[in-house]
Amino acid sequence: MFGGSTRKRGFVRETVSKTEKVIAFALLFLIIAIGIAIYVKGQQFDPGLFALDPSLIELAQTDTRESPRLYEPGFGPDGELKARPEAPSSPFAQLEPPGWRQLGEQESFTANTLYEKINGRAEQYIRYGVADLQFVGFTDGTQFIDVFVYNMARPVQAFGIYSVERTEGAAEVQLGREGYRVEASYFFWKGPYYGQIIASDTDTSVRTASLAVAEKLIDRLGDGSETLWGTGLLPEAFQIHRTLKYFKRDALSLDFLTNAFTARYLIDGGELTAFISDMGNPAEAGQTLEKYSAYIADYGEVMPSKTIGSTRLVTGDMGGLFDVVFQSGKYIGGVTLAENRSTGEEMVRNWIPMFTSR
Repeated sequence: MFGGSTRKRGFVRETVSKTEKVIAFALLFLIIAIGIAIYVKGQQFDPGLFALDPSLIELAQTDTRESPRLYEPGFGPDGELKARPEAPSSPFAQLEPPGWRQLGEQESFTANTLYEKINGRAEQYIRYGVADLQFVGFTDGTQFIDVFVYNMARPVQAFGIYSVERTEGAAEVQLGREGYRVEASYFFWKGPYYGQIIASDTDTSVRTASLAVAEKLIDRLGDGSETLWGTGLLPEAFQIHRTLKYFKRDALSLDFLTNAFTARYLIDGGELTAFISDMGNPAEAGQTLEKYSAYIADYGEVMPSKTIGSTRLVTGDMGGLFDVVFQSGKYIGGVTLAENRSTGEEMVRNWIPMFTSR
């Protein structure tokens, strides 16, 4: 059919109709006309093509960074020369370790401009309330160390972004309130600050230099006295070390669960997760409990309800794993992914008196 081994000649038309000729000439003429129009248009200057978009001016004006203040020499009322004001001390001043030098100037970014430095990850930091980022880089001529210090405005927000980015199983180090090392790079949380010291190599000498930078920097950063409210409301018994996290939004991947701490627990050889969320007021907490109950009904089965004192439990079978949730005042808490119902409910039963005694 298609030529193949039969060697049959395909169909060949030897004549072209007048209609087809007319259409072909019309298309050719149209192509030539379009080409001429494009050429003529290109010879005409359109100032609108080069005008500044006013929306870009408005966007630039939302940047909250202040311009550097320059020293203006002058004389005092008695004719004496005014002393040059001392520049405010910076945590990055003379931060480079011996044998290293600073690369360029210190860079500053606000929430509005953070994408310029960490495009693709800026949104997560903004969701946690980032105020600004300070960056500086160092080199010894062949290797590099980049220093990122995020001011997250509040310790709970700094801990939150630190905790969700924390590398599980990484080597623990004493830096700030909590820190860890991944090869030659260091990460820490202290007060409202989340710091990253990123090394370009894993060499021991680079790791030593990175640690020196981290230790010197931490000594210069304030901490404050604010504590993490969630640490006192989650059970301590059986909690797995360094699994505490804070989610400002979308805790447990649930869009209705906000301002929540979570931690993992190992009980009777099985693992589960506990959470506590401060919803602001009892009414909001009650609505959130109803949303959680509806979520269970959509993806699992709501079990017959139980009460502990005056506290109602909502228990759900999520396909062989169990969620047990409760409300106490403005808080909503519970356990999720318990391997059996009794373990989850017993943990909650021992947990609830912590709220009634407050």
